[in-house]
Amino acid sequence: MLDEFVWLGRMEKLVNIANVAAGCGIEALFITQDKGQIESVYGRGDTASILGSCVTTRIFGLGRAEYETASWAANALGDQTVLTRSRQRAVKLGQNPRITTSESRQKLMTADQILELKAGKMLLLMGSKRPLIVDAVVSHDSTIYEGKMNSNPMLN
Repeated sequence: MLDEFVWLGRMEKLVNIANVAAGCGIEALFITQDKGQIESVYGRGDTASILGSCVTTRIFGLGRAEYETASWAANALGDQTVLTRSRQRAVKLGQNPRITTSESRQKLMTADQILELKAGKMLLLMGSKRPLIVDAVVSHDSTIYEGKMNSNPMLN
């Protein structure tokens, strides 16, 4: 687990780990505040490689100004097909109305919708599975983890 890994500077091995870890049975957890932090250290190409290699991506607590990260997430979610039906009135008396159907592509979520996720909610992208919006579990506030975690070494 590398929390705030970008503060360690560029590490060539990290790019290699990200690209081959899952295929070798290694689970790596990279934590950062936003996509821009990664790009500032690794550049666009390696950032795309690192993020593309992540089997699971969790997005939560974005600040209103983190539009670039939200846009990336909206693109990663992909699109859905939306069917629209419209009904036109009959031209002549006694005729049936004309009903037409059209298809269009629409983002599953827009960047603005991602930025507006409620506190305590998280967007979860897991490999080829459908994306989910789930409740974020805060370990130190959850009874599930009560008594299972070591105390914070910074407070001892």
